[in-house]
Amino acid sequence: MKSCGMLHRLTAVLTAAVLLSTLLLAGCRLPTDSPPAPQADSSTDDWEDFSGVYFPPKGGTGGRSATIKYMGETAAEIFEAADSAIVGEVVEISESAEDDKSYSQVRIHRVLKGSRQAGETVAISETGLRRDDLNDTSFDGVPLLRTGMRVVLFLMPPTTLKNGETGCGIRGLYLGKYLIDPEDRVVYSGTLGGDDAMMLKDCTEPLPLEEFLSRLPLGNESSMA
Repeated sequence: MKSCGMLHRLTAVLTAAVLLSTLLLAGCRLPTDSPPAPQADSSTDDWEDFSGVYFPPKGGTGGRSATIKYMGETAAEIFEAADSAIVGEVVEISESAEDDKSYSQVRIHRVLKGSRQAGETVAISETGLRRDDLNDTSFDGVPLLRTGMRVVLFLMPPTTLKNGETGCGIRGLYLGKYLIDPEDRVVYSGTLGGDDAMMLKDCTEPLPLEEFLSRLPLGNESSMA
């Protein structure tokens, strides 16, 4: 009886081994296998990575073109041509497809030039339209202002905008638009799109904010407490 029992057990072991080999050869997964490791999400974030600076990518022109008066080839020269200049943050946006305009409300943190006050909000008008896929249509495809952006803006004199608000345009289309990245570096918007003829020779690379400001002929600036 003992030899019979051992024979049954040996037969069972051999049967299990054959079954296991068959399953493995067939590429089947045993119930005791651990689930496959989750795959990394390959989707990109809403904000594109531009050499370590997070801003929307270059968009399209939508057929827009313009000719502007020569104002210089450095940020300091564009600053001198501006009516006012501020450091601030975009807190609200809107647009009008009918007028081909995008509008932003910018809360002022520092006044670099002009009579505005820190803490105020100024309305900004840009030509072009924002797109949900972030590929804005604008002059030379330069990204338009969006909520949350921190900016340095060189502005034109106040005027009545097409949406009826009193506000300002940016001096020289985008020559007066500079974006501040999470590391407090200033990025000339023309490097995010733009035309070679609109490149500023002192803003080809991101600059620390205070270094950028030190290159401007500042007077008595004011800032939020």
